[in-house]
Amino acid sequence: MSDDEPKDESTDDSEQQAGEQATDSDQPAGQPEQQSVESDQSAEQPEDQAATSDESAEQLVEQPAESDQTTEQSEGQPSAESDPSAGQSDEATGGDDGGGGSGGGVGGPADDAVAADAGKKLQVTAEFTQEGGQKFFGDIKISVYEWDEQKGQQGGSMFGGDVQDWQLFDDKKPSSITTPMLRVTSSAVRIYADARVPGAAPTPQMSMSAVFDFSIPKGDTLLAKLDVEVGKVDETVTASNADEAKGKVIKLPQFAKKPLIQLDAKPIGKQTPPQFRVTGKVYTGHISLRQ
Repeated sequence: MSDDEPKDESTDDSEQQAGEQATDSDQPAGQPEQQSVESDQSAEQPEDQAATSDESAEQLVEQPAESDQTTEQSEGQPSAESDPSAGQSDEATGGDDGGGGSGGGVGGPADDAVAADAGKKLQVTAEFTQEGGQKFFGDIKISVYEWDEQKGQQGGSMFGGDVQDWQLFDDKKPSSITTPMLRVTSSAVRIYADARVPGAAPTPQMSMSAVFDFSIPKGDTLLAKLDVEVGKVDETVTASNADEAKGKVIKLPQFAKKPLIQLDAKPIGKQTPPQFRVTGKVYTGHISLRQ
């Protein structure tokens, strides 16, 4: 038995060594498992990279969409910018009917400025009468200016203004003046109306004037009906004959420097010295608007 005991110890030692070797062999076996885990993580990273590449692909897809919007904007801008210029050209050439332009462009401050600069076409006719519509027997003249109703300011001259610009009386022509077609940019026009009655001794020449403001009408014509006021003469004087009676009436203070027309002297009864009733008309020196 004593011979076997050493054998047992060696056997035990060999068994222990074998067990330890087996344990050591187990550790390398565990390392490949960790390596496989790490390889799994490496496998996940390509998936993340693939996801990132997908997002990049989406961004690339979105970028053409944005470029499409840029293309739409570039296509829209020229038409928006070209429309106002087209409207302005229409307004600059429109308005032949005196309506201040009929352009069809896009409205705005630029279009309003063009319309204001273009103005409105207007033709003015001044008709002179006397005694409420009868023909005026005298010379006439008018001057037309722009007039700002709100500011009460007179603008530029559009017609007349010359002191020598008289239209002489002609029994065969109407006593009226018509201007050419004018271009008006104001809200109203101011008309200076002048009339004069040529004198014949002993009646002196008489000149009269008046100023009238007219708002711009809707149409392209303006008719100013001007009436030269005429008063009545009815006086009784003592004279040897009719002509002397008329001469005395003309020299009365109330008729000084005023033309008398259509004078007629008739005797009153058979008085001594004779008396005459002198009748006729006198220009008062006023010009008014005729309704």
